[in-house]
Amino acid sequence: MDKDKTNIERIVLLTTGVVTAIAGLFAAFNGLYDKFRNSVEIFAGFEKWQLGAAALVLVAFGIWLIRLSRRRRSVLLRPEALRLGRDNPAHLVGRAQDIADLARLCREQSLVFLEGESGAGKSALLQAGLVSALKGDPELLPIYVESLVGADWERDPRRFLAAALWVALDEAARGVMELKAAPASDAVCAAIAAIPKKLGRMPLIILDQFDDYQTRHRERFLPRKTWLKPGRLCEQNSAWRDLRELLASATIHLVIVTRTDTALGLTSVRFIEPGTYRLDRLSSHFVGPLLAALAKEGSEQPVIGDPEYGWTTLLTRLAADLERAGTILPQQLKIVLAGLGTLPGRVLTVAAYERAGGAAGLEARFIEDRIAKVARLHGVTEEGVRAALLSLVDPETGQKTIERRNDDLLLCIDPAAPEKARPALDQLAQDEVIRRRVDPGTGESSWLLDHDYLARAVREADRRANRWQRALAEGAKTLADAGDSWARWWRALLPPRTQLGFLYDRLRGRFRYGEHRLYAAKSLQRFGPIVGILLLVAAAEWESRAEERVVGAGVGPRQELGDESALRVDVDQTVVEIGRSHIVGVVGDLCRIDRAEDLDRVDGYRMRGGDSGGQREHADAEREGSR
Repeated sequence: MDKDKTNIERIVLLTTGVVTAIAGLFAAFNGLYDKFRNSVEIFAGFEKWQLGAAALVLVAFGIWLIRLSRRRRSVLLRPEALRLGRDNPAHLVGRAQDIADLARLCREQSLVFLEGESGAGKSALLQAGLVSALKGDPELLPIYVESLVGADWERDPRRFLAAALWVALDEAARGVMELKAAPASDAVCAAIAAIPKKLGRMPLIILDQFDDYQTRHRERFLPRKTWLKPGRLCEQNSAWRDLRELLASATIHLVIVTRTDTALGLTSVRFIEPGTYRLDRLSSHFVGPLLAALAKEGSEQPVIGDPEYGWTTLLTRLAADLERAGTILPQQLKIVLAGLGTLPGRVLTVAAYERAGGAAGLEARFIEDRIAKVARLHGVTEEGVRAALLSLVDPETGQKTIERRNDDLLLCIDPAAPEKARPALDQLAQDEVIRRRVDPGTGESSWLLDHDYLARAVREADRRANRWQRALAEGAKTLADAGDSWARWWRALLPPRTQLGFLYDRLRGRFRYGEHRLYAAKSLQRFGPIVGILLLVAAAEWESRAEERVVGAGVGPRQELGDESALRVDVDQTVVEIGRSHIVGVVGDLCRIDRAEDLDRVDGYRMRGGDSGGQREHADAEREGSR
């Protein structure tokens, strides 16, 4: 109760103070108005209300600037702290049970199929989870193969497997295996077969992104729209035949990873009855603790400045948006967190988050920020980089990435100087936007988006960048369909506010009118009413000030006229004066005649004896005065 009373008293005092300050402001302005107007020549033509309005605007603007400078908001100080690494075990929150279950299944089953939707975090689970967990395992030796994709569907799997084996072995193991370099592609299976005897561990070969390998060689895996049987695959491809023989001899354990929507392709590699593990989305209740852990202050510098002034609320809102479906995709979380570093001023508030377009807007801003960075650092255009990224999106589904040759991307970025764009691709790869694939047979490079989930963000960034072109195209079509209806024709023109937005982006070089230049020119007619009103107001103001100048200078109508007009005025004024004198004389005579007649009537009355001596004397005096 006392607290509420104190708050009420404070509100009353604050209100009184504000009212008093405003009243004092007006009083001071009223007192200084004349001095200010006379001392500053440029303001001499302004009215008191105009100067008052300008003063109020300046005061309000000053107060707003003061409040803005004193307002405390959460600011992201270390954007890199919110970036999730697929090979960082600390970022694999909520997957401890999945790692344990998958490791147990790999020990029990010789063949394991790992399925999960795109963005579920399969690669992160394998690299930061399973491989790390089995690093020092006495039974299993994990050999992680990131991809099998190459031009040669038979020799390239051997090459990738040989490179992965070399990475999996430490210096001591390489010495025991008598390997001074990665084994040759035709000797890799023999080297793997010797691991159990020489190292006493079972090789666990993990083939990630098997769906990309099948997509690259789809015509071989899916002849006549039927998946190739395991027997036929081994007849046509010796690399898979060797892997099947190693499985049959219990020399290796094999894990094959694919997306859920392409899981039917695993029919071709079902050499024995497999154990299948499905990786689901991350449980929603892990999001809050993960974000809190990432934003926790470090020993050197805090991640977020003033977290209580916006970040705490944004953390709740962000977790609620990501958890709306009950589960989330780790890849989505990774991109959204990276997008927080692209907010203007890195201000972490709910208002800034909403202005960016929410979670989907942060994904697009992540791509836009990387595009702008590459364009700024390497002297290429944002349009070229955006076109190159868009070419990596599957045009049919729009939900996954497709492979493009290195030369094709270079031409997309800078057709005039393709070699100049090479560092731009390396920068995009460093920023985890795209990833490179090198064909082990030919040595040629190709590129893909870093993850299928980025396809949606790239499409959204392209839509946002070309929103003006779409608006122009739709408006031009509407105008063409308007027919003879003036109302429909007028509504089809671009509103003034939209045209100002066009102009702003056009001046910044973000787009060109192109074929819709004529439609944009016609839309300028929407400014007609606004310009007309402004002209009327300006004309009225000019006329008012002209009259004020004439009156203030003491100049009559005659002085404002020319010589001929002035002479005409003199003649007219002379005629008026003569007429006025004549009329005054005539009226005076008439008045004297009427007065004389009245006196004669009085004399007649007196002669009839109806008047006394005093009246007679009075009449004689009035007659004399009239004369």
